[in-house]
Amino acid sequence: GTQFFIDVLQYEIIAVAFIVIVAVSPEMGGYSGSAFLPFVLTLLMAPLAMTGTGYLISFCFDNPDSALRYVPLILEVLALVPFISVTIIIASSESTARLIHIIFCAIDP
Repeated sequence: GTQFFIDVLQYEIIAVAFIVIVAVSPEMGGYSGSAFLPFVLTLLMAPLAMTGTGYLISFCFDNPDSALRYVPLILEVLALVPFISVTIIIASSESTARLIHIIFCAIDP
């Protein structure tokens, strides 16, 4: 419950600090190009998705040793699902594939 929100908040503080640094950095020229909004949304959504995934996967294991053995495989499969599904759907409808790609970017960065 509350520990999940505390963990997400800790990551969000870092994400917001990074966004501010990138936005005002003279080396980046006050980065505000067309990719800035997706960049910001990704940084703000990623902590929620990563923390949620970590919590959900942690409930699958009682033994830390078995978690260390299987979690990398689970994360690899979860990373491939969006790629494979968008690749298959793009053959029939590019607009649908683009929409699904955007949804997957939000929930599985």
